Amino acid sequence: MELIIPYFDKKNKMDVLILIFFALISIYTGLRNILGVNLPDILITVVCALLFAMFDDEHSYMLWSFLIPFKTSIGLSGIMLVFCAIQFFKEYMRKKTMYTLALYIAFIIILGLMHSIMGIQRYDEYARFSFYLLWIYLLYVALQEKRISNIAAVKISYSYVLALLIGTAFMLSINIKNYGLDMVLSGRIRIGGTTDLTLLSSYTINYQVNELGSFCAMGIAILLLLMEQSQIKSIVGIPLSIYFTMISIMTLSRTAIIVLLFEIICLVLSKSKKKLRILLVLTAAVLIAVYLYNNGYLKSIDGVIRRFNSDEIATGNGRSLIFEEYNKLLFSNPARILFGFGVYDYSSYTNIGIVAHNGTQELLLSFGFIGAIIFIVIFAKLFSSTKSMTEGYHLSLISYLPFLVKMFTMQFGQFVSQYYSFLMLGVGVICLLIPPRNYGFDKNRIKEQFVEQQLT
Repeated sequence: MELIIPYFDKKNKMDVLILIFFALISIYTGLRNILGVNLPDILITVVCALLFAMFDDEHSYMLWSFLIPFKTSIGLSGIMLVFCAIQFFKEYMRKKTMYTLALYIAFIIILGLMHSIMGIQRYDEYARFSFYLLWIYLLYVALQEKRISNIAAVKISYSYVLALLIGTAFMLSINIKNYGLDMVLSGRIRIGGTTDLTLLSSYTINYQVNELGSFCAMGIAILLLLMEQSQIKSIVGIPLSIYFTMISIMTLSRTAIIVLLFEIICLVLSKSKKKLRILLVLTAAVLIAVYLYNNGYLKSIDGVIRRFNSDEIATGNGRSLIFEEYNKLLFSNPARILFGFGVYDYSSYTNIGIVAHNGTQELLLSFGFIGAIIFIVIFAKLFSSTKSMTEGYHLSLISYLPFLVKMFTMQFGQFVSQYYSFLMLGVGVICLLIPPRNYGFDKNRIKEQFVEQQLT
């Protein structure tokens, strides 16, 4: 059970319920994507609403962490709506005062409303973005009130890795079923899209290739941190890291490969006690991959090489031109420099016709320099809320890696228009709370301390 939920307590009803939920989501996704059973989307939303009503903050964020890799298979917008409604009701019942962070969140939401009133941004997208931003505020409150313990952070990180493992396993099985193993390994298709969207509803395990690379990079970063803190055995963590690495390579995404190199550089630069062991195993894995490639296997590596040898690499597949065009547009109007164009619809409003492919630029386009500064303050406060929970141990570069990996990945894609980015960044912040196994307390004492926090 430790491999699924660490510090699992079978006497804790919430631990049992969250494990049952993980199983149900996996079965639900399998029925929908592999067997073609078209189950109603509202079903999962109702189940999540009931669980959020019963769960404490620890288990609520475990649930959210598990849902992230399934975001293309489950409609998260409805779940986010009920979560925010239930959590704000709980905060009201606790009689907690609003934190100053609420003012910064309110500014961004009001700015988004002004964009919608001016006709720049659709109201439905504005509402969806606002709920994800409110999720960040609720996470801040939970961290500030110490409702997420250090051990809860371990369980939340495990939830993400477990969901990613299940999601990618489903995706691979569907690809192999549709195209055959030889085609999947040939490098002639890019792993990501898995099913014909016309056969089912709009929700399927149908990752976009760069998105899948981002998910896998986050999973690798979390596993490196868990191994560094001895919260997962290397005999489990290293094979999982290699598995996610292979999935990233099979996407044939240049962004995914660059992010993998970024993680290796961070590992080398860190003072990790286990980096030598991990690097030796990764080197061995690379040598094995080269051997298999030279003997006619793993031909997907050919696809990666072709992608980097492509003429498109000089212009970043047109991204350099997109970047230049949006910069010209952004600096052509003083009002837009300060307040931006709004989220989601800025590409059609500006007549460029394609979204920005740089997360920082997209943030400036959406909310201007004033909004960008507010976002920096929001995440600075989110980091500061973890300070009291991390004073007992040293935070290394690896501790920040899950958050840094997502921030780095967004520089090759989108940020505010990909709303699940807020969830991944939130999980990255929670990962700072992951303590070393020899932190100085046993797990029974941890549970007692967490119960005390909940009662107060």
